Amino acid sequence: MNTPKTSHHITEYAFDISGDTVSIRKNSTAIGFCRFNQTGNIEDIYVDIAYRMMGFGKILIAKTQEITGKLALPLEPISPLGKHLFKKPMQTPIANILKSFHSICEYTTESSDDTLQILDGKTRIAYCQFTQQGEIEHIYVHIEYRLMGFAKILLSEVEKSTGHHPKPREPVSPLGRLLFKQPKSGQNLNTAHRKEDLLSA
Repeated sequence: MNTPKTSHHITEYAFDISGDTVSIRKNSTAIGFCRFNQTGNIEDIYVDIAYRMMGFGKILIAKTQEITGKLALPLEPISPLGKHLFKKPMQTPIANILKSFHSICEYTTESSDDTLQILDGKTRIAYCQFTQQGEIEHIYVHIEYRLMGFAKILLSEVEKSTGHHPKPREPVSPLGRLLFKQPKSGQNLNTAHRKEDLLSA
């Protein structure tokens, strides 16, 4: 018999703004920052390697544009990662990007003994089915909410619930293999030489 569903509300991410720098923190740990000048140009932008491909770079750019009221463009020279980030102008309105960020901040999870889902209000935007050994039988994120970190949130919640590191059950789709590819541990944001910066020094 399934255990009753339980819901909880978590706030994990927030902005910190100080002078010419805006950063994103998860709880008390900074995971990315963007430094800009008075003309709105971006001098430096960095996202911890464990949080890349989740949309935080675009969120930092959007927040910078909201703060300065100007189009955020990178200063030369630009690293290969930076060129990829700024390759195309953002098609999504800034307000929508920031709204998506606040959805991450204020999501609700609902779980039973074998299913976990994430709700935006009353709408289910992501879910996964798992075993008590941490095997992921199925995981899905609505296409409008992808690359925002919700799949990783699901896996983190599964690990908390089962006490086992999540692992996929075969067969695994190409997207699933990308999700379960383990990133290297994050680097200190205050390190003087960050070889993985999105903008080169």
